[in-house]
Amino acid sequence: MNTETQTKAEVAAVGRISIENYATDVQTQGHTVRVDQAPDVEGGLGTGPTPFGYLYSALAGCMLMTVRGYAARKEWPLKSAEIRVFPTRDKSKVLESIRIELDLEGDGLTDEQIERLRDVALKCPVHRSLEKAVEVKLV
Repeated sequence: MNTETQTKAEVAAVGRISIENYATDVQTQGHTVRVDQAPDVEGGLGTGPTPFGYLYSALAGCMLMTVRGYAARKEWPLKSAEIRVFPTRDKSKVLESIRIELDLEGDGLTDEQIERLRDVALKCPVHRSLEKAVEVKLV
């Protein structure tokens, strides 16, 4: 899509960086989020999560919200859920795999309900997007 024909409503995020350091403020959905590199990276200040940190957070948040919404619709006794994300990246820092640990708590949750909630977690939109190849175009 030509950027001249793109409307403001279509823009999902806007960010700007200077050459002084890696700290970057990105505006998205009415919020400003800070993206940075760790202090051990030259130019990194550690003032915010790394880009991959946001990716892992997006996956964890989406999976948890999907599980919570499903349990609420089914009126299942889910009290809380916790997720831990363990990524593996290759030598060039490209993401190879992500291992997820998901703990579900709720008095009266059956083994079948727990298994179903684990399956539902894998159906969150962020997970489905990561599983398929996404074309990214620089215009």
